[in-house]
Amino acid sequence: MYCRICGAENDQDNKVEYRFPQRQALCQHCLKGTPAKASRAEFEKAYFGGDPSYSKIAKEFYEDYLASKYNLKQYIKATTSSVE
Repeated sequence: MYCRICGAENDQDNKVEYRFPQRQALCQHCLKGTPAKASRAEFEKAYFGGDPSYSKIAKEFYEDYLASKYNLKQYIKATTSSVE
């Protein structure tokens, strides 16, 4: 098994396991910086208002969200705020 964030392989020094709150396989190092994640349905409802016409792009955004250091509220803010 490999860590979804850094790609580390499971070994004695860095155990990679599926972490249910984070909804993905993570090593111990990446686990420290990855908060619990919302389900895809919760994500799509919060980010896209549950609109099914966004389902293809929603999948890509959800995968990005899983690999991010943000919780759902932080991710939405970070990816929807304007840059000046």
